[in-house]
This record gives sequence, structure tokens and C-alpha cells, in this order.
Amino acid sequence: MMNVVQSRRGGIRRGLRWVKLTAVVSSALVLATACASSGSGSPAKSDGGGQLVVGSAFPLSSLDPHESISATDPTMYWAVYDSLFSFNPATQIAEPWLVRTWAFSADRLTLTLHLRTGVKFTDGEAFNAQAVKLNLDDVLSGSSKVTIADEIPMVKSVDVVNDDTVELHLSTPSSALPLILSQRTGMMMAPAQLKKVQAGQQNVTPIGTGPFIVQKYVSGSYIQYTRNPNYWQAGEP
Repeated sequence: MMNVVQSRRGGIRRGLRWVKLTAVVSSALVLATACASSGSGSPAKSDGGGQLVVGSAFPLSSLDPHESISATDPTMYWAVYDSLFSFNPATQIAEPWLVRTWAFSADRLTLTLHLRTGVKFTDGEAFNAQAVKLNLDDVLSGSSKVTIADEIPMVKSVDVVNDDTVELHLSTPSSALPLILSQRTGMMMAPAQLKKVQAGQQNVTPIGTGPFIVQKYVSGSYIQYTRNPNYWQAGEP
């Protein structure tokens, strides 16, 4: 079932159709997505309808990727949160996602990210360089709640160059950084959500730029999603 979720990262741009999702499965965290696929597992076009249920034996440890303590959590995050990069399992390299283009400096100690424009979080707030800085600064904050800071120990600071450009300053070169930022460390939460979390509010509704919106969450039981009608990838989900 993991492959179904992973196919969104590698396959949504090749025509995988995501439609409505909803599910209730007792004692298991589930992702339910209506879509269509061929019997061979290849993407297929759909006019909508149908239901796909993806179950997990492990409950979601947190709605906040920065506080995640389970390796299975990202399989439930992908529907809501887009990451800065995408990982292509066929080539084993990072590809553009919320980042449009990127480049390392000559000394490999600065990574410049050029972001997609026109992308919005599902609360209507714009995705921009300030949102990236806010997210990465939170990971690097040293907060006792943040569990993933050790995934990017090479990042010293994050600077906003302009509205769609960010610079990551490194203590040591790391060609793997784009790959790392294709996972939960690079998942972008809406500033409004992140600020509520930082203020100590509990059970804050997840808000990302992803193809789905959390409609209802019952801890340890299920998550119910609805389609994001304003998703930045035309024709998806």
C-alpha cells in the first residue's frame, strides 16, 4: 500500500488521477482516496468515483512534520503537504517541486532556491520565500518539540533574497541536501498553522499546498480529506 502513496510523488505528473477521498477504519490510521488505476498498477484516466483505502498499522505520531517520530508518518503527509523537492525513485535524484530551480555556490556552502510563483496554501496565504524561511527556521530552532533537526545539521541559516528566492547557508558542503528536502524536512506548512503550533496550541489543523485538505482527523482512527480545488498543478488532483 505504501506504493500507492509514493506514486503521487513520482506519478501524479504522469497522469495519476486523484479524486475524492474519505475513509473510516477502526483502530488504524487510513488514507482514503478515490482514484482510478489499471490492474497492472499503471496510471489510468478516470471520470471520478471509486474509492481507494490505504491503511497503516501505525497511528500518525503528529500532524506536524517537524514533530514526527515515526518513519511511516510521511505516507499520510503527502496528501496535504508539498515538499520543496520531489524524489524520483527511478533516477534516485531530487527534482523540482515547490522549488523551481536551484544552484550551489562555487564553494558549495550556499544553496540558492528559486521557488514556484502563484502557489497558495489552502488557507489562501501565498507560498513564498518567507514561508520557506519560517518552516526551516522552525526545524533549526532547537525547540524540544522538533524531532527532525538532525536531518539538516549542515544548515546554519536561511535568508530571504526576494519573494521567490531563498538562500541556505551551510557549515559544510552537502550534495544530498535537495534529497533531504524532498522528505518531511522540506514539507511546507502554512505560516498560520506553524505560528499556532509555536504558540503551544494543540491539534492544529494541517494546512499545506498539497492536493488535499484535511476535513476531519480522529487521532488513532482516521483522517478524512477533501480535494483541493485550487491545487497549483493544473488538472490535479
